[in-house]
Amino acid sequence: MTAFDEYFEASRLELMANQFKDYVQHPIEIMFLRENENCSHYRWKFSDSVPLEQRGVTDFRRLMGKLIEDFIDYRKQFDVLPNNEGIVHIDSGNLWVEWISDGGTELSN
Repeated sequence: MTAFDEYFEASRLELMANQFKDYVQHPIEIMFLRENENCSHYRWKFSDSVPLEQRGVTDFRRLMGKLIEDFIDYRKQFDVLPNNEGIVHIDSGNLWVEWISDGGTELSN
């Protein structure tokens, strides 16, 4: 088995930022929680500056959900904790993941 790549998330988030430049310029938070293999929850928080057409279901939102699932699976594969919940932060073209210990987000309450 290969070693855990600490740049796995950052490199993929950078690709998303390059592909969806218009979507990543405004502050957005995506809170996520995976309860089990078949059930994940997301809560998107948009700043007032995000255009209304970008708040609906878009390719960006679908791909970001898939990417978050991939991040969870990758961390679980290497037993890296935390690996079930966190927040993806988006602002001014920068994207990063804040992993939170189980029970630490609003979604787990």
